[in-house]
Amino acid sequence: MHESLPVLSAVAPYKSGGRGGPQGYTMVPEGPVALRHLADLYPFPNAIAALRLSGAQVIEWLERSAAAFNRIRPGSQETSLRNNDVPGYNFELIHPLDVVYDLSKPARYDPAGALVDGRARRVVQAWLDGAPLDPDGYYILCTNSYRAGGAGGFAGAETANIVLSDARVTRDILHDHVSRNGGLSAEKRGSLRFKALKGTSAIFETGPEARQFLSDIDTFRPVQRGLNRGGFLRLKVDLSGGV
Repeated sequence: MHESLPVLSAVAPYKSGGRGGPQGYTMVPEGPVALRHLADLYPFPNAIAALRLSGAQVIEWLERSAAAFNRIRPGSQETSLRNNDVPGYNFELIHPLDVVYDLSKPARYDPAGALVDGRARRVVQAWLDGAPLDPDGYYILCTNSYRAGGAGGFAGAETANIVLSDARVTRDILHDHVSRNGGLSAEKRGSLRFKALKGTSAIFETGPEARQFLSDIDTFRPVQRGLNRGGFLRLKVDLSGGV
């Protein structure tokens, strides 16, 4: 009964610094994929699950994720980009949507997932295959048992909307996929961008090993600002281009 609905996939960067410290990141080197790499990519024993959500609920899901960023005033310099009260596992990307956030707007949700400003909207674009999500249409959102059960306060994450609740652990599914296909590859669909804020920069803190990958974010024109007291690398990133 759901076979005609588009399938989306929500995933969070589980290891993204925070209390894990400046070494608390995932880096899988090019070459053979080992079991320890798979465990690093998905460290939790969550089972696979899926929800049937409206387009409006998917957009609310994205608004909840947008709480991971601080409000950035246009023209401001070096405001911290990340809201460190939001752990990485509560920042969800939804593949293969093309999403644009306007960080000059206040967050709609607080770090715990409670609605704090019903008029606030940071999602200015949420497109699937070149067309806006239909707020009244329906989609299958692939997620995990932890999230589908309501953890994190995401819109529609409740028992009534669950259409798949499998006993298989997501990490095992990942292992089977690699065993079958011989590796991992990134599909070139979907994106997350920020609306251009002219003359505006922010500070993004990350692990020191990120130095070797700065060319991957050259559209942000990153400038190294040394390490903070906790050992995180401070990067000044330019938001003028809406990247």
